[in-house]
Amino acid sequence: MFNKQPASKRPEKPRIVNPGKILIVCEGERTEPNYFKWWEKQINDLKSIYFKSQGGNHYLDIQVDESPNFVIDGTGKNTVSLVTHAIDEAKKSYGKGIDYTSVWCVFDRDSFEENFGPAVKLCETHNKTEYTFKMFAAYSNEAFELWYLLHFDYIDAAISRKEYQRMLTDRIKKLTSNKKFEYAKNDPNMYNILYKQQGTAIRNAKKLLAQYENREDYHNHNPCTTVYKLVEELNRHLCDFRNKVAPEHKLLLDEICEEKIKKGSGCCICTREKTKEKTNCSGFITPTETFEPAIKGEDDLS
Repeated sequence: MFNKQPASKRPEKPRIVNPGKILIVCEGERTEPNYFKWWEKQINDLKSIYFKSQGGNHYLDIQVDESPNFVIDGTGKNTVSLVTHAIDEAKKSYGKGIDYTSVWCVFDRDSFEENFGPAVKLCETHNKTEYTFKMFAAYSNEAFELWYLLHFDYIDAAISRKEYQRMLTDRIKKLTSNKKFEYAKNDPNMYNILYKQQGTAIRNAKKLLAQYENREDYHNHNPCTTVYKLVEELNRHLCDFRNKVAPEHKLLLDEICEEKIKKGSGCCICTREKTKEKTNCSGFITPTETFEPAIKGEDDLS
């Protein structure tokens, strides 16, 4: 005769690990999406590691949400039309029960000077509405390639798009010892080429932005980029998720963070301060410490 398992012996319903969902809407159809898809791949790899290690058994301490964490949309639209498209897409998803933690619009100034400032302000205006998702502009003045260049140098003088490309070609040739390298906008390997210099890029971008503090004439913020804000958000998102589902799994970010901590300085990749405790970019700390999620709205769902 079949005996029911006593209530005290039954496994509790697992907590669903949902680190939040991020919508990234890009002006470019390939350049920016190719770069940001690195984070998407890392999240998917972590999910694969989790499901493989658990043998497909979801009745454990945690259950990973299998739906996409990132939606990366390369639209080919520009400035204001891009932001409007992003808001419309997020509202449609909201109506279907998909609540994004944040929505990011990635665009350049290029030749759309008159619409550049209004696009940034449209993101800010949206955040005063009743919708729960927050809008952010990851803009570059003049082009996304400025973010790449800041991995090498602090550049505070306006230069042309062609000059960006020439400078990137020269610097990456030296970095990779590949004399045949020529920068191409749709290169899918840019993250892997540049990741060790990411800390330098974040510091340089913050220094540039500080020059324009309290100024809203965005079209005159040249050069300037806020892409670093999205990169920091994605880093925290990724590290928090890894910390919860596969804490022993190493990420490329760990190499940079561990080196920074070893030198006694804070890590500008994961934004952690220097610490005497054993730690890395994942936020994977010794068991005596309590890890607090870095991104608001990423609490586990019960």
